[in-house]
Amino acid sequence: MIQSCGSCRGRFGTNSRTLCVQSPSDLERLLRTYDAYDAVYIIKGMTSPDRESWENRLIAHYGDCGCELGGVAVVLALVVFALGAPAIPGWRTVMMALATCVIAAFVGKLIGIAIARLQLFRDIRILREHLVRQSI
Repeated sequence: MIQSCGSCRGRFGTNSRTLCVQSPSDLERLLRTYDAYDAVYIIKGMTSPDRESWENRLIAHYGDCGCELGGVAVVLALVVFALGAPAIPGWRTVMMALATCVIAAFVGKLIGIAIARLQLFRDIRILREHLVRQSI
């Protein structure tokens, strides 16, 4: 069901997965949740180009699942494993390569999520300061 978030006066079609930022404290919801929002709209305190840029940055860092870094980790693990593997691989070598790829994907994904959350925290801190200055 499409509805208005209130302050936007129906300007945007929103639903329960849309975060409408009307004050700096609304940004805290992004840090306390994961995958609860599909879109972020900043209602007050910014011009259109800046607002759109911040909305895109926030939702990109908020929704980052770490798969890109996980994929890079798998490729690096395969390259390292291929360089150190014996010329004629046996079933143990193949199983070790598979295990190495799974572990690399998991660790890469966790690191990717951690980096995205740190970037989100940094962006929220900067945006919060900007919105506070605008409301004074």
